[in-house]
This record gives sequence, structure tokens and C-alpha cells, in this order.
Amino acid sequence: MKVDSQFPRIQYIFSPIHDNLELMRGNKRLLLIPITMAVCVVALGTTLLIIASNQSLNIDPKVPPSNCTLKMSDSTNIKIADWTDLNGLSKNQILSDRTARVKKYFDTTGASCEEGKYQPSEYVFGRISDDKPWIGKNSICSTEDLFGTDKVIEGESEESAYINNPLMLLAHETVYYELDSCDEEQLYKVESFRYDAPERRFTLTYRVPEFFKDINADVIVSQLLNGTNAVDMGYPFVNIYDAQNAIIANPRYSVHEMSNFIHVGTSCQVEGGCNNGSPFQSFLKLDITGLPAKISAKLWHNPPRSASDDADYYYDVILR
Repeated sequence: MKVDSQFPRIQYIFSPIHDNLELMRGNKRLLLIPITMAVCVVALGTTLLIIASNQSLNIDPKVPPSNCTLKMSDSTNIKIADWTDLNGLSKNQILSDRTARVKKYFDTTGASCEEGKYQPSEYVFGRISDDKPWIGKNSICSTEDLFGTDKVIEGESEESAYINNPLMLLAHETVYYELDSCDEEQLYKVESFRYDAPERRFTLTYRVPEFFKDINADVIVSQLLNGTNAVDMGYPFVNIYDAQNAIIANPRYSVHEMSNFIHVGTSCQVEGGCNNGSPFQSFLKLDITGLPAKISAKLWHNPPRSASDDADYYYDVILR
């Protein structure tokens, strides 16, 4: 049995239980002893998890504060903007468009900044390069022979899904698949996006392509959550506290600081690199084991004292 390194003493508890069970096998009069001990171990484990979820985290923030801390007011359905081609646009053009989109979303949803006006985060967007291409959404579902060619930057840009939808604090991101070609029907598409004010909860629902529904049940498809907008909008601290039909990479009592940004990277394998999102954050990795799947997260503006703290916003991502 693998034991969490934070609680090394647990491993010493199971050995004597196993030995007692072996010694007492066949002795019905003593059967209650190992059972009682086992119950105690389960209770102890549960207690330790509760303690862990309430322990003081003492997180030292690494990401510079954003210019805008998002404030949602009314319950609303949020419209999703389409992908766009960012190739040939300067950083100023892209960020001016981003700012205009934020204003439009604020006007239509009643959202706002806690203080002042929205300005794109220099940390998140400041490393965009004018003279570099953008990795395209084709890279999501094509084979490796696509990389290193012009095809990897053709068409609509992958990062536009996040840049164009600023209220999508957490988004679904597909890990690259080994497919012969990229087809629109193979992409995850947003079915609905809603904010419910009483619960302070966002619900983002994706329609999963039939292609992936037909994958052998034994295959686990790896997915990621993208926190670019959460960082830009002032909510970089995340705890994934529940997962249905999904395996999360980190314990559910852990809180992490997201550090998403856009820069010139080499994953496109084009000479000189491409503008793309970074870094890979293992705590946002998911293994989807069935459908429908639901991942529930807490988001905070400031580091919480513990994972059990009430969130500033709750966020559900549903795949079905």
C-alpha cells in the first residue's frame, strides 16, 4: 500500500494488523480484535485527512498581483466567443482586443473589477512576441509529423480559446492525441457556461466528441485544466476538491498557485518558436475515466489558510 509521505507513521500501523489477522485466522472467538483494529485504522485515516484539509498552508505567493480582481454580481448565462487566428497581429492589437472583450463581457454580465479598470496582466501576457507565429488548434488532435511544419501554426490559434473568453477562469485543455488528421468534430466544444450568484459558482459544460466516447473503456484519456484567465483575473489559488469519473493528480486537501502565462515556446518545433501557453502544471492534470465527468474546484484571490476555507468562487467543469 502506498502511503502519503506527509503521514509516514501510517505505514507502521498496517503491519501488525496483517500479522494479527494471520495468527488469528480460524479462531472465531478473536475475530473481533482485528476487525476492531481495522475500524480504528480507518477512523484514524479519516481523522488525518480532516486534519490535513484544515492545516495551515502558509503559501508564499509567487505570481505578481493582477491588475483586476474579478467581481461577479448577478446570475447569468455567459456567451462563448469563437477561436480566432492570432497570426500576424501585434501584442498591442491582441491585448487591445482582449481589453475590449473584457469590457463587453462586463457590460453584458454585470461583472466588474473590484477596483479600477481592467488591464491585461503583464505577467500573463507581457511575453507575447510580435514577430512569432501562434501554435494552432490543429496541434490539439494531430500526429507528431504536424510539428515542425507550417501546418502547426495554420488557422485559428489554440490560445485564442482563452484570450477571447476572459470569464472562463478555468478551461478544459486537451493533451495532444495521435490522430491522422484534425477534424472539427474531434474537438471539445463548450455547450454552456453559467454563473450562479447565490452559490458564487461557475459551471462550464463541454460536449465531448463522439470519437472519444468510442475509445476503449480501459483507455484513460489525459486532460488538463487551463488557468490563464484565473491568473489574469486575480484568482490564482486553486483546490480541486471533488472529481467524478476523473482522477486528479494531487490530494484533494492541497491548494496550489496557478502560474499560467503566454510566451514564445518550442513545443511547435518551428524554428524560432511560437507563442503558446505555459507552464505544464501537474496539479491541473486529470485522467477522465468515464462520462459524464465533473471536476469541482475552489478559487481564491489570496492564499487560503486551508483547503477547507470557503472559496471566493466555486467552479465546475463538466464533460459529457
